[in-house]
Amino acid sequence: MNEYIKRTYMRIGVVSLLVLAVALITFGVVRNSKGASLTYFAQHANPASIETAIEDVIVGSGKEVVVGSKVSVDYVGLLTNGTAFDTSREEWAKEYGILTQGRTYAQYELIVGSGQVIRGWDEGLMGMKEGGVRRLAIPASKAYGKDGNGTIPGNSMLIFEINLIKVD
Repeated sequence: MNEYIKRTYMRIGVVSLLVLAVALITFGVVRNSKGASLTYFAQHANPASIETAIEDVIVGSGKEVVVGSKVSVDYVGLLTNGTAFDTSREEWAKEYGILTQGRTYAQYELIVGSGQVIRGWDEGLMGMKEGGVRRLAIPASKAYGKDGNGTIPGNSMLIFEINLIKVD
């Protein structure tokens, strides 16, 4: 193969890699912190939606969640403006600036479909597989409604990233 053709293929390859890198960064696939792409997801959620929006970041390969499954998860919750309000992990609490001294951070355990959590969580966990990571955009009607809860204002859509650790 002559030099001209080799250089042409090399240029095409370099340009293709640059285009791919820009696309991945733009759409939040590459991130330099946990919050970068999650904040993008939060800011582009449809606040008028009445359904829980689901995005699988990583599809797990373990047991699937069904009604009555006991699950262990790690999570972070945000408002649509990107402000975090809760997490199960201390390092994420530090990253988002919501660390509470004296609080014990640990995986959260619940029985799916039992009403232990907001309705959007019960819906959003269904069908998820162990080892998966899922983002949920939960409308206020399936979260805390018009009254809100603590630091969560009324009529707030909530954004969660949930890591499914274990399904029993």
